[in-house]
Amino acid sequence: MTPVRLPLSMRLIHWTTAALVLSLIGLGLAMTDSLANWRIAGIQLHKLAGLCVLVLTVVRLSLRAREPLPELPAHVSRLQQRVAGLVQVMIYLLLVAIPLSGWAMQGAAGNPVKVFGALTLPQIAPESLVLYGALREAHGFFAISLLLLIMLHIAGALYHGLVLRDGVLRRML
Repeated sequence: MTPVRLPLSMRLIHWTTAALVLSLIGLGLAMTDSLANWRIAGIQLHKLAGLCVLVLTVVRLSLRAREPLPELPAHVSRLQQRVAGLVQVMIYLLLVAIPLSGWAMQGAAGNPVKVFGALTLPQIAPESLVLYGALREAHGFFAISLLLLIMLHIAGALYHGLVLRDGVLRRML
């Protein structure tokens, strides 16, 4: 069975986003429990990488709008197709919500988001300690939700690649 390959641009954005997201989750967890000297630099790196994920996600969604994904093989049940679609939609929503909640959280804390130390992004939330706390909780909840969805996504991909061997995994490799 010859798999239908996704365009190189989609595959590159997928894997770059995956690497950034997994790094961001690890860095985010390390920062919450750290008083280390690298924490401030880690936060700056976290902000920049989060913005990169947001930009890559917008680019990826625009590419998908122009060139939809190929259909899944006929043997994939309607229920599995719906679950896969729902998981993808939820992942995309979180890939937008997480950076935006982080950006808003920084505004609520009174910390401007700077890109490369030169460009200051506009504040998208008013300064408020209460709002900061709510956004921090939401940001963490979204990140954990994304991690769980990624695990489900990986499990599905491995099932198709190692058990069914139906070419679904090879589309993205």
